[in-house]
Amino acid sequence: MTAAKAEQIMLSERLARGANENMTSFTSLPIITVHNNKTNKEFEVGDLVKSVRTQSGYKNEKQDKPFKGVISKVRMYLKTKFKAKEMGAKEYISDEFEAFDDLITLKEKKGEGDDIKYEVIKQNSYKNIQDEHSSVNKYDKVEKELDLIYSLYVATDLDTPSVVKIICRGTSRSLLFDYMKEFSRKDGDHMSSHWTQFDTEMIDTNFRGEPLQNPVAAISFTKMDMMTLDEMRKAMNVQVALEKEFERFDSSPTQVETSSVKSIEQPAPQEELPTINIDDDQPTEIPTVEDKKTDEVRIEDIPF
Repeated sequence: MTAAKAEQIMLSERLARGANENMTSFTSLPIITVHNNKTNKEFEVGDLVKSVRTQSGYKNEKQDKPFKGVISKVRMYLKTKFKAKEMGAKEYISDEFEAFDDLITLKEKKGEGDDIKYEVIKQNSYKNIQDEHSSVNKYDKVEKELDLIYSLYVATDLDTPSVVKIICRGTSRSLLFDYMKEFSRKDGDHMSSHWTQFDTEMIDTNFRGEPLQNPVAAISFTKMDMMTLDEMRKAMNVQVALEKEFERFDSSPTQVETSSVKSIEQPAPQEELPTINIDDDQPTEIPTVEDKKTDEVRIEDIPF
C-alpha cells in the first residue's frame, strides 16, 4: 500500500467519525426538499425545492438535478406526523440529535402566523419519547405519533466551500437506508468519503410490492467516485466547521450538551418489522410507503 493510499484511508475513517479542527463557519444553510404537493402549482411533483433564507424570510427556487455532493454529516429530528395532526394530536418537533442515546429536547408548537413559538416540554431519550407518543390501535398495532426525519448536511463545493441541508423523510429515508448498505465501511469505503449523486424518482409500490393509488416522489442516491486525497483534506475542513456550529447550537439554553461526536452514518434503531441491516449488528427500520396524503414541509419548522 502506498503512503498516499494509506493517508486516503486514514482520512476516510476520520471523515466517518467526524473529527479534527477548522476555521470555516456555516450559520444559515439552504434547505432542499422533494416536492410532493399536487395542489402547489409553483413546482411539479418530483422537483427538488431549495429554500434560501433572505432578510424577508425563505425564498423557494427549483434545484437543478441531478447534482452531486459529499455527505458531511447526518443528523435527525422528530416531528408530529401529518396523520396524527389530522387526528387532533398536538404539533411537536425536536431539536436535531446525532445518536439514539442522546438526550433529546422536544418542543410544542404554539400559536399561528407571526405568533408561532416553540415551548420546550421535555427532554428524554429517543425510545422514551417515542414510547410516550405512541398508542395501540384497534388492530393491536403500535402507531407512532412522531416521525423520524433525517437531515443530510451535504458539501456541494469543497473549494468555496458550499453546504446544503437535505431533508429525508418517508420514502426518501428508505432509499437513504438502502444507499448506506452499499458501503462496506472497510478500507475507506464510507459514505462520507465518496461523492454522491442526488436525484429524484417516483415510487409507485409500497415495501410489499403493492401498487400505490398515488405514487410519491423520493430523493434518490447514487454512489460515485471516492474523493481524492486533496478533496478529503478539504472535506475534513468542511466537516469540522459544521461540527463547530452544531456544538454552538446544541449548547444553547434549550439544548442539552451531547457526548463526543458519533459516526455520521449512525443507523436508525430497531423498530417494528420489516427491518434491514446497515451493519450486521445494526438493525434499522424500513419506513413504509403509505398510500395517503403527506405533510408538506414547512421550512420554518425545520430545526437548526
